[in-house]
Amino acid sequence: MNNQIHDFAQWVRANNPGVIVTGVGNTVKNNVIFNAPHAAIMIEGNDHVVEYNEIYNVAKETCDVGAIYINTSHDGQHTDKRSSLGYGYSYRGTSISYNYIHDIIPDSNVAWPNQLIGIYVDDIASGTTIFGNIINNVPIGIMAATEGATIELKIIFP
Repeated sequence: MNNQIHDFAQWVRANNPGVIVTGVGNTVKNNVIFNAPHAAIMIEGNDHVVEYNEIYNVAKETCDVGAIYINTSHDGQHTDKRSSLGYGYSYRGTSISYNYIHDIIPDSNVAWPNQLIGIYVDDIASGTTIFGNIINNVPIGIMAATEGATIELKIIFP
């Protein structure tokens, strides 16, 4: 809480966020996160709280990623083996609220510049509540690439 996190992932440029949240019941709050090639916050697990963060100028070298990114695909069949849960409905109860996500603008050589997302719930993660966020100057504000997700959206798009 209450950190300024910036200019990270200089050597390993993808899947190396400023904050990675795993396990159960963690809080990421009141941080300013900026200047990175991939996600600012990656979330795995249950019942996390991500709130009151300012995030900008991230994900500028990659695509199909969110500034805040919930991804359940790290199941041992992938090169990243942080989670054994895989694609499933077990990631539940996370709340993403009152964040200010802005100016997520890709570099000119990114393959799919329109696939940058403010908040991205991917790979069948479900039971996520998203509300009260301000998302500005981002190609896609929120994307839920899930089956059976329960996502409550109360969002301001200026």
